[in-house]
Amino acid sequence: LGKRGQQMQRRGFIALCRIEDYSARIVHRHEETLAGPKADRLELLKATRAHFGQIFMLYSDPGGAIETLLAAPANQKAWEQVTDDYGTLHTVWRVSEAGIIDQVVAAMRGKKLVIADGHHRYETALAYRDFCRSQQNPNDRAEYVMVTFVRMEAEGLTILPTHRLVCNLPGFDWSGFAGDTRGAFDWEDVSEESLPSLRFGRFMNQLARAGRERPTLGAYSGPGRLALLRLRRDFDLDAALPNVAPELRRLDVVILHRLVLERILGIDPQAVREERNLSYYRELEAAAGQVDKGNAQLCFVLNPTPVEAVRDNALAGQALPQKSTDFYPKLLSGLTIYWLDNPTGM
Repeated sequence: LGKRGQQMQRRGFIALCRIEDYSARIVHRHEETLAGPKADRLELLKATRAHFGQIFMLYSDPGGAIETLLAAPANQKAWEQVTDDYGTLHTVWRVSEAGIIDQVVAAMRGKKLVIADGHHRYETALAYRDFCRSQQNPNDRAEYVMVTFVRMEAEGLTILPTHRLVCNLPGFDWSGFAGDTRGAFDWEDVSEESLPSLRFGRFMNQLARAGRERPTLGAYSGPGRLALLRLRRDFDLDAALPNVAPELRRLDVVILHRLVLERILGIDPQAVREERNLSYYRELEAAAGQVDKGNAQLCFVLNPTPVEAVRDNALAGQALPQKSTDFYPKLLSGLTIYWLDNPTGM
């Protein structure tokens, strides 16, 4: 389902993809990763020797030629079908005609690929590939990873925002935070009356409207402490963020991490990678609830990152902060499995 409940469809195809180092400029990441999840995933991969989920990978095909090739198999009886917890129907068809497969492979050859979701999985697969190469009997199957390829021009491609919770800041004070940020942002305090039961729907609409004009963040620190932070028109981002690429400086999530978290709140990038002061939530109401319960000091509310920004910065080799995007719906694990020690296939 898309905005306001209208039905949307996103199509892709599942296949094996040869693992490439980022330096080869074939597979491009669009965001940085966290240390903990990669360590856990590597141990799991060593123990199971199987990929249970797919990397969500974007490719460019403005004319939709590959989707046209796959249209006929998708009109046949579904191989597998399941509805997830969000009410999204996931349907899988088997493509077995050699001619179609050969044409898809040929059409994909030479394309630049952008990881939409699954950076931790991909970098874990890289680490496992290197581990296997270091053994006396390298595993050729470890040279590949299971991927769902999705056309980046598709209308059904949806990105949701990922909100940030901040905790463990010594001496944090809402008034002090407001004073520290007013040099860079115009503040607009939002009345509690516009937030019935803290559902935040109206506030998200306000944030979206403001974000179309200039970079805007939302901040919540408990009842009576909710504000829109609009980047001041006279604020010199070039001077404030001289080591950040110009294409990145105007993105909300980059401004939040590089300017607000690092410079104003003093949370260094290593602490972010180790999640010492930061956690991530898709559901704003749940994030706000953590603040209300005293489990977090502050919630930053974000607009979605545009897919064009994801694509352009990834291809330019410029990674966004961790969890800058939430491609919806998520790919389900277990629909297909790639066994790394099974020579008979997926």
